[in-house]
Amino acid sequence: MGEPSESERFVRVLSPAVRQAAAIARALEGTVANEPKDEPSAVKAALTVADTAAQEAVLVPLYDAFPDVSLEAEEDTETAALFGSDSRSLVVVDPIDGTLHSYLNALGPYAVMVGFAVDDRYEAALVGLPREGVFLDAVRGGVARRARVRATPKP
Repeated sequence: MGEPSESERFVRVLSPAVRQAAAIARALEGTVANEPKDEPSAVKAALTVADTAAQEAVLVPLYDAFPDVSLEAEEDTETAALFGSDSRSLVVVDPIDGTLHSYLNALGPYAVMVGFAVDDRYEAALVGLPREGVFLDAVRGGVARRARVRATPKP
């Protein structure tokens, strides 16, 4: 067994962070107010304190382990401002996908999503489904895995 690839390391480092972000989102689901951003559509404008807290739960360990990646983050948070924009590696973060239609009123599914791309090609992804207690991860060329809360991921 050789050294893990950058994508494998990304999944290993970010898995606990996605679980933490999902726990934050689930704990606040349906209890936080919408504080809309200045965006052209209501969906893009939806924002809650849970969005920013969940995003920071992902970005702090991301910055510690991968400070040189570029970042496309859904929210403008303190840690998001630390990342540069000239790396060939890009991380995309949506801390609560589904804020407007599902999350605010606790009506349906939503997800915590983090993707890792190199040279415009996705190489790894993590998805947390807080309501369902399910976590998914995958690395290009590897096996997609699924885990429940407090369980080890399995293919």
